[in-house]
Amino acid sequence: MQPLFGIYVLSHEREDYLPITVDSILNQSIKDYKLYISDNSYSKNIRDMIKQKYKNKFNLVNYGINQKLHNAKFKSKFNFISHESVLSGAEHVSFLVNFATEPYIMLIHDDDYIDEDYLKEIKEAILKYPNISAYALNARVVDKKNKIISKKFNSLTNAKYHFINHDLLAKHYLSFEKQIMAFPSYIYNLSNLKEAFKNYEDHGKHADACALISLAKVKDFLWINKILFNYRIHGNNDSLYEKILDRRIFLKFILDNTNLKKQDKLVKDFRTVYWFLFILQNKLFLKKRFFKPLIFSSCSILKMLILRPKVFFKGLFSRYFYLTK
Repeated sequence: MQPLFGIYVLSHEREDYLPITVDSILNQSIKDYKLYISDNSYSKNIRDMIKQKYKNKFNLVNYGINQKLHNAKFKSKFNFISHESVLSGAEHVSFLVNFATEPYIMLIHDDDYIDEDYLKEIKEAILKYPNISAYALNARVVDKKNKIISKKFNSLTNAKYHFINHDLLAKHYLSFEKQIMAFPSYIYNLSNLKEAFKNYEDHGKHADACALISLAKVKDFLWINKILFNYRIHGNNDSLYEKILDRRIFLKFILDNTNLKKQDKLVKDFRTVYWFLFILQNKLFLKKRFFKPLIFSSCSILKMLILRPKVFFKGLFSRYFYLTK
């Protein structure tokens, strides 16, 4: 009988963090799941660590680039997939989405981990609200030593359940006042997922956010105001490597795929802060050909500084020093 959940761990050269992630899954209070560790590392250190720590618990499989893997052939509850050729982050996600067959799947990073009742809480939400594209629990933020940095990732209202459509999700992404639910905290309804993630690799750095917005257009998301996920911040977070142009591309996607308009205050604030960061990052103030557009943009920057200084500096700080993955 097929389990309700398929949990897919995206692993890449983090042998110090991975056992914490794996153990948090193995210690779930309900066992209605199948676990896959998909190792996308250059070395065999992760594979060797899994063999040593978990003995014969995991079914070990090698995956070649020209080979077809079929989920149905994995009879074991616990599986470890080694990729012979290293994939890009987007290719790795696309591979797992197309490979999955369980009704609900989770794509969790190898540096995050979940509390023991995580799946239990999600299952209760599925039984109560089955017609949903994706479910996410709130999170606490931890550092590389598991010390709590923030007790709550997203400050929602006191209501337990929050229904989120694609416009509301986009507004959370653009807002300097709010946070979205951490991307790896979602569990997806597979029936809607494959189509939404079909062009995942085309959206670059913010492919995850673009895919979530596309998915939310199909059916609403359910955000659960209960903290059972642990989102880790450390020096090797993928999110720390971002160019301002990545955010401009992302904004174009939002304007093309939601009901938000260029004239909306939220969009204007977002563009103003990112244009300011773009100027600093590329030292445009030293280049003569940018003199005229800089005068024009300076008006927007000054206006926001005067009228909404708290929003400006909060946006500047959160986007420049504390990017979300």
